[in-house]
Amino acid sequence: MSAKYVKKLLNAVVDRVSDRQISFAIGKIYALKVGGAGMAYLVQLAVAFFLGATNYGVFALAWIIATTLGQICSSGFNDTMGRFLPGYLATKDFARARGFVHFAMFFTSCVSVAVATVLVVAAVFMQPLFPQIYFVPVVLALLCVPALTFTHLKESIAVSRSLIFSGLFPTYILRPLVLTAFTALVALIAHNNTTKVAVIGLLLASYAVAVIQWWFLKKPLTKELGEGEKIVEPAHWLKVSLPLFLAQGFFVLTTSTDVIILSFYVEPEALGIYFASVKMVALLSFIHVAVASGITRRLSEAWAHDDLPGFRQQLRKGRIWMVIPTLVGAGFLILISPFLLSMFGPEFTSGSVIVTILVVGVIAQAAGGPIQEALIVSGHQKAVSLVIVAFFVLNLILSIILVKSLGLTGVAIASATTVSARIAVMYLLAYMRSSILSD
Repeated sequence: MSAKYVKKLLNAVVDRVSDRQISFAIGKIYALKVGGAGMAYLVQLAVAFFLGATNYGVFALAWIIATTLGQICSSGFNDTMGRFLPGYLATKDFARARGFVHFAMFFTSCVSVAVATVLVVAAVFMQPLFPQIYFVPVVLALLCVPALTFTHLKESIAVSRSLIFSGLFPTYILRPLVLTAFTALVALIAHNNTTKVAVIGLLLASYAVAVIQWWFLKKPLTKELGEGEKIVEPAHWLKVSLPLFLAQGFFVLTTSTDVIILSFYVEPEALGIYFASVKMVALLSFIHVAVASGITRRLSEAWAHDDLPGFRQQLRKGRIWMVIPTLVGAGFLILISPFLLSMFGPEFTSGSVIVTILVVGVIAQAAGGPIQEALIVSGHQKAVSLVIVAFFVLNLILSIILVKSLGLTGVAIASATTVSARIAVMYLLAYMRSSILSD
């Protein structure tokens, strides 16, 4: 390691310690997301106990479909929100800020309703082509998509303005609680414990939390954006957002490809074991999500003011914030994963191998820091999109090849491998396409 790199690392640590504002913001994001992940983990335990391993596997597929489409239908605006909104407000361009927020909400609402409608109709016509055990839960999950899209976009708006509690608390803390309450209520009314009951609980919780989040954010956003003229530039915003729509879609699909592919090759019980392992690793991956959410605003503001040294400083800071806690958390998670999985049931303990493999990919992602966010903010969203699409295809191919010979382990290896390679290629892209990584 060169002396120059060590000096940069030490300077970044000093800056990180002295910059209390960003430390506090990232801390709040991580606390809320990890707290929410912990709540979701308890909910998953309850649902797994409530349904049994086979029905839990069906619920897992429905959950993945709903949350994946909810993120995809954000149409790239959940990424460009961190680029455009802080920049507009930093330059006091309130008319464009208001126009951008209102257009993003309108566009994503239309997309989510259209996607959910088309897929429900398609599922009805294609019903004979897939196992009947999945049909009703998947249709009900599709009805959740507009509400989940709304909450994803509102979360991005809130985080871009450091409204951490108002944006994240409804999604990550309230939703698991409301899901549990509604599931229990529906079960009592229906007098059964089928997968349909759990997915109906998810449906009711999704819309209830969307309303609560809107209520939380309405006043602070109105206060900051103000009332008045709205300048709408759909061509400009879509030009930037649609490539990210493609990237976001394939990126989210990459994170859920393993579960979807497994649904074709393994029994629902095995799918449930894999999903429980994935949810556990999510506790660790939230470090990356929290830091990226907190640092993107700073990257955007530095880029808007042509402050390249400040931009690089924030990038280095983000990397340190990701790497250190991820390494510590990874060791702890691998150590306790057999115990945590055993809480789902004795058949789930085999998932500890899956946890270890997936953790490797999380560590690789942390080592890359907020490189994807830095590339997007600096205008390289098209290149980012191409990289994500390429590695989605690679992940799909590797998963199909390895699942046939190695089962659950093979799919986990494919996932960890493609995540690591994608981060490496993005670093190479940053060096080739811009000067953001070097003085």
